[in-house]
Amino acid sequence: MSAARAESTPLSRWSAPGAPRSFALTSLLLEAGEERAILRRTVAALAAPGGFGFTRAFLFAYDAAQDSFVGRHAVGPVDATEARRVAHLAPDEESLLALLRGLDDDALESAAPAATARLRTLSLPSESGADPRLGDGLAHDLAQAGCAVALVRASDRPVALLVADRAFTGTDVSDDDLARLGHVARVAGAAIERARAARSLAERGGQLATLEEAGKSAVQATSLRTELALLVRAATQTLSCRGGVLWRTSGERATLLLESVHVADDTCDPLREAHALEPLVRAALRDRGARVVRDVSRDPLVDADGTRGFGAALLAPIHAPGGAAPAGFLVLWGPAAHGEAEAAGFDRDDLRFVEAMAGTIGAVLAQSTLSDRVRRAEERATDTRKQLATSERLAALGELAARAAQEVKAPLASIGGFARRVHKALAEDDPHREYVEIILREADRIERLLAEQMQFVRLSRPRLAVENVNQLLVTALNGRNDVVTKKRVRVLRKFAADVPALLLDAEKIEQVVANMLDSALDNVPGNGRLRIESRRAQGYVVVEIAGEGPPLAGEMLEQLFVPFTAARNAGDSVGLALAQQVVQSHGGEIRVRSEGDWGVIFSFTLPVQENQDRRRANDRRGVRNDRRNRFPAA
Repeated sequence: MSAARAESTPLSRWSAPGAPRSFALTSLLLEAGEERAILRRTVAALAAPGGFGFTRAFLFAYDAAQDSFVGRHAVGPVDATEARRVAHLAPDEESLLALLRGLDDDALESAAPAATARLRTLSLPSESGADPRLGDGLAHDLAQAGCAVALVRASDRPVALLVADRAFTGTDVSDDDLARLGHVARVAGAAIERARAARSLAERGGQLATLEEAGKSAVQATSLRTELALLVRAATQTLSCRGGVLWRTSGERATLLLESVHVADDTCDPLREAHALEPLVRAALRDRGARVVRDVSRDPLVDADGTRGFGAALLAPIHAPGGAAPAGFLVLWGPAAHGEAEAAGFDRDDLRFVEAMAGTIGAVLAQSTLSDRVRRAEERATDTRKQLATSERLAALGELAARAAQEVKAPLASIGGFARRVHKALAEDDPHREYVEIILREADRIERLLAEQMQFVRLSRPRLAVENVNQLLVTALNGRNDVVTKKRVRVLRKFAADVPALLLDAEKIEQVVANMLDSALDNVPGNGRLRIESRRAQGYVVVEIAGEGPPLAGEMLEQLFVPFTAARNAGDSVGLALAQQVVQSHGGEIRVRSEGDWGVIFSFTLPVQENQDRRRANDRRGVRNDRRNRFPAA
């Protein structure tokens, strides 16, 4: 730019500094501090009396997002009168260094508020840095004595633009002034590089500390949901992000499930922001790898309006040990800018940190899965021990019952036979005929009870054939028409059309349904309701029979399937125990519960796939008693 003479006389306080003063000022700039503090000290030291020898200095900060320099600070007198006044009030070197060291934004803005306000309206394209166009007003002021311009760089990237002049001193900007300003810019750049290195070291130390704590908490975790939420929050806060979310996959189709989300701003809707990023997660899931998005709102996969202000995003896959496909994704978005003139984004160290956190989350999930397996194994072992003890007890009890049944059978046959002869001999109007009929009914009931006991003791192998389950339910229900009619019970039927035909023992399954119907009807009061339904759930056929009435006590529910128990009458207990054996021999499971108005609800399952496998193989053997995963959710 052109140079011009000012009307005022030179002011010695703004002369070029000697070697000791230059060294002291340079050392001040190199002191540890954050980037904004370094730039404040630099521009102030340029224009301070006793500083680097300039009367006015202007700082343009580099905006990486806009790729331009934006006016930030203006320092120096507005006219010659103020210049003389400032020169007379100038502190000594020690006081000047202390003043520069404690300078903040507010203090710097108060030094030249009008010039600062005007400067902040200016924006210079980065390619104009070597010869900036400062705007008509500021260019006119600087034209009094010319100006010097120098670019502050850190790691070969622009950070700021320094503009300085020697207005009101009566001297032009010399080559020495240009060289001095260039030296100051290089020192400021070196100081900023050191500050960034120190900050990066502190951040990495914080990340390592976070990983260490995450590893410890993963080992000590008692609640999976709480632990995952803590890890997501730790990752989000460590990288100073706008938000973080953990997505998990479920099932063969890898359905995405939102596990945990954390946002730094309480006014944001965390669920809305998390779901806005879901398309990116689905794309990363297909690629099975980490993904970095520089600006989420510009990605064609997401809604631009819904993700405005999200900034960059980083998606790291979570792998379970031995799993090829990701078990989920850790997603962070909206990182804060690392420093002055740096665009907000993720670097390689951030990526490594997030991948390490994702690995920790994968280890937590694997540990949780292993713990669940151990717990289920322990539960199965406990169930097996209980079943073994029950089997031993029932074996002894069954042997005793079998002997008792054999002993009672002959006398009971005699009683029944003689009662029938007496019944035939009595006239229709004989008053004793009713008593004999009671004897016959009770004798028949005892015979059925003994038959059930012998059947429980010696359960025969099933005779399998392809049968319609719904038809078996109808047949068993029709056999209880007399009881239903007598008690005026309203029957609710709901038979699913998609229930397939199954290979099973029709007689035994029909008896299972009959025993459940008898137990349910015993609990139904007059004018009550009985519900019977079938449905297909996952890989099973589910049959449910419910009787309206008062709920059974917990201990009675537990004893329903125990034969010969005193909790219910002997016939019911043996019949339900027999039903349980039959269902288990078909590969299913039987359950009972109370719910709402339904005092007792019986349900049992029959596997579809296992049944079809037996049909294809024409395997007519009984099914092993495997109790795992036999009762699907409806």
